[in-house]
Amino acid sequence: MSEQIFSKYYNRDLSWLLFNRRVINQSRDETIPLLERLRFLAIASSNLDEYYSVRVPSIQEIIRVAPQARDNKTGHLQKDIRDQICERNRKNVDIQYTNYDNLIDILDDEQVFGIRSYTELSEEEKDALDIFFDQSIFPCLTSIQFDQYHAHPRYVDGELNIYIRSFYEDEEVTTVIPISDKLDRLIPLIKEDRYVFLEDLIMNNIDKILPDNKIINKFVFRITRDKDIELDNDIETDVLDWVKMYVKQREKGRPTRLEYSGDNINQHSTDIAILNDMLGLEKKSSYNIQGPLDLTFLFKLIKNYSKSYPELIYPPFHPIEPKPNHDIFEKIDNETLLFQHPYESFDFVVELLKEAVGDPNTVAIKQTIYRVADDSEIVEQLVKAAKSGIQVTVVVELKARFDEENNIALVDKLTEAGCYVSFGKEDLKTHSKAMLIIKKTENGTKGYAHFGTGNYNEDTSKVYTDLSLLTCDEDYIDDAEQFFNYMVNDIEVPDYKLISTSPTLLKPMILEKIKLMKKHYLKTGKGKIFFKANALTDRNIIDALYSAAKAGVPIRIVIRGACCMKVGICGENEDVVISSIVGRFLEHSRIYGFYWGGENNVDEAEFWIASADLMTRNMEDRVEIATPVRDKELKTKLANIVNIFASDTKGAYYLNKDGRYKKLQVAEKISSQETFMKIAEAGQQVDTVKLKPIENPVPVRRTDRYEVNNKNVDNFQFSKLFNIVMIILLVIIVVLITQWIL
Repeated sequence: MSEQIFSKYYNRDLSWLLFNRRVINQSRDETIPLLERLRFLAIASSNLDEYYSVRVPSIQEIIRVAPQARDNKTGHLQKDIRDQICERNRKNVDIQYTNYDNLIDILDDEQVFGIRSYTELSEEEKDALDIFFDQSIFPCLTSIQFDQYHAHPRYVDGELNIYIRSFYEDEEVTTVIPISDKLDRLIPLIKEDRYVFLEDLIMNNIDKILPDNKIINKFVFRITRDKDIELDNDIETDVLDWVKMYVKQREKGRPTRLEYSGDNINQHSTDIAILNDMLGLEKKSSYNIQGPLDLTFLFKLIKNYSKSYPELIYPPFHPIEPKPNHDIFEKIDNETLLFQHPYESFDFVVELLKEAVGDPNTVAIKQTIYRVADDSEIVEQLVKAAKSGIQVTVVVELKARFDEENNIALVDKLTEAGCYVSFGKEDLKTHSKAMLIIKKTENGTKGYAHFGTGNYNEDTSKVYTDLSLLTCDEDYIDDAEQFFNYMVNDIEVPDYKLISTSPTLLKPMILEKIKLMKKHYLKTGKGKIFFKANALTDRNIIDALYSAAKAGVPIRIVIRGACCMKVGICGENEDVVISSIVGRFLEHSRIYGFYWGGENNVDEAEFWIASADLMTRNMEDRVEIATPVRDKELKTKLANIVNIFASDTKGAYYLNKDGRYKKLQVAEKISSQETFMKIAEAGQQVDTVKLKPIENPVPVRRTDRYEVNNKNVDNFQFSKLFNIVMIILLVIIVVLITQWIL
């Protein structure tokens, strides 16, 4: 670091890298099945690819345009943050590949499968592979030289390439061989369940590609490109505007990272310098990988061997499913429903739509779509509905990251079927999760609504934790009608009865609730705040939480990914716990909880489920929905869900005042996800199981909060009275002295 600056926030991007380390660390957990441990390493690689395609490009562009630009949260120079990203990521990658080598060795020892180097094979195996290379690989390869007769290749994002520097007729030649990702990465050997890497086979047959060249150096590399630069308010405003304009004009897909692997190659190599110069990258953005590049190849391997070795993956989980001939509309007529996926199947939501499409009384269906499954039943039902004469309105977000092409094709399919498709509000992403179904009845019409925290995606709903509220309550229905009317028409934000939406209402609502909770707590000694989200990065919300924490308000926060809030900086009254749960399922649900009557008083508690993370972009640049849960039984259910999350001592990592995430060393290990699975498989409801929340793992010096706060209030009142009396006495003395002098 060029300078030492204290900040009350963590940098978002550096915090995210700690999250990816938590994912990597799961691969060392011996209580997790072997193939699942391997899967966490593949997930970490996939996460990092997206990180370098989305987040890192913004930092690199800022440094190019304005080298002295600072991060608004921490005050650090962007180039210093870039350097810390590189350093922290190198540590992550070292841990990742150490764990990879260890797991591959274990799987080899247990004779599940093994990966061999070409050089350690028998002559018989080499001969068989060389024949395979001649027949199936060589025809698919093209070598490209760097000279005046050949344009520099545009390397495909994420694909492997082989770099070769050689002598040909006393002249130095640089050659690159791109490897198509359509070729199988792992080549089977004669011995069953043993493989070599495709790039290893090619590297050992270079003499067939360049038969007259003397090889000086060769290695494998891949690059990551900017796919969707993401800019937020973490940089100075004038610089932000400048970079936005610059980004619109620049060439898309600038390289952001270089990874390379091979013998006799390092970051100081001439060849790496050549590649960095050609790609426009600094040395810091290139990574020497001690192993195979791109561990996402493991996904296919895990899928293949999980069939033969079911004991090496998580045991099957059976969620609560809709019963046969289950009339979900009749159920909603009698009560509002709240489902927690995947423990309660997302099929409840799919069935709601299917029953609506099959009902001749259904008049209209309105729905938001952000990201759907490949063979989406949701989409098929919307198409079927439109073709059957139901009026279907779909608000599609075309800018859903990495799903842009899919959603464009989806729009064509929906419009051809007769659906009315809207693209939402200009300059705002539609990230809301809402559906409205209107049926005709003897007395007119009746509405049914769904509000959720996750996408309408049957695939991800099996591995993402989310919440769904299904209701026919008229207040919810009125809000849903107003919301969809707002989304498809050029009108002002409605005055909703219950829900709150961004970018105009949601953030002010959250800030006001935190402010009121602080005031309420100081007055009564009762209260608690709970948040669960994917990220907490918004400074205004963090500042409001700090203010509440200084007053002693108990705060429990579960953030899966980036968290910019610190612990241990709000004084002796602080009672803040921040955790991150990493497990079998990806924690995706968002819950906002305000306990006005204290932790054990659910009647006075206020719960919201939301599509919005606690991030500036979600609060200010997107259309999101937060939905309050009013039903007493459902509030009890949510309170117990919150309680179980707060009791996690197995899957949760806890943030300490040093900025590190650690597992708690406790005798009793409780996993929230395992608890939810056991409850579901027993056919129970969450509100039947109650756990005692953990104590604050951050050491603080404090007595009883209520006594402390009442003493503070009393002392303040006494001090105020004392000051008034002293001022009056001083005025009297001054008057008397003045009269005596005169």
